[in-house]
Order: sequence, then structure tokens, then C-alpha cells
Amino acid sequence: MFLLAQGAEQSGLRSKAWEAYQTIVALEPTNVTGWLGCARHAPTIEEAIRCLDRAIELAPGLDEVHAARESCRQELARSRAQVPQ
Repeated sequence: MFLLAQGAEQSGLRSKAWEAYQTIVALEPTNVTGWLGCARHAPTIEEAIRCLDRAIELAPGLDEVHAARESCRQELARSRAQVPQ
């Protein structure tokens, strides 16, 4: 399944990569690499944050995951600030 996910990723097929990584974490919910793949190809920033939160739960010592989550959080805040009230 990882080969399918990576192939879709390399071909720029985000939705196919998302589906493949979703299958990976459904079959193996503690797979940090699968959760990181989900985060990279999530259809929304909120979903990416959810996936990164799960990766942090599983591997709290990975600084790059914390940094990616913070980056997503900031992007979400910027996008919400741009929405007219």
C-alpha cells in the first residue's frame, strides 16, 4: 500500500495519495509514517492538523512534526483572518 501511496504522491495525484494513506492508517492506526502522509495530502488544513496531532500522540519526540503542526495552525489562523465577517 505504501508503494501505491508513494506512486500517487510522485505523480501529483493528491486525492489518490490521500486515499492510500487513509487505508494505511485504517489498517495500522499506529503507523506514524502513514499519518504524516495523510497530513501531507489532507483535503483541508483542519484535517492535516488532525493527522499531525495523531502523529504527535504516537511519536511526541519528532520535532519536525511539531513544527509542521505549528505551520498548519498558523496557516489556518491566517486563512480565518482573511474571511470577511
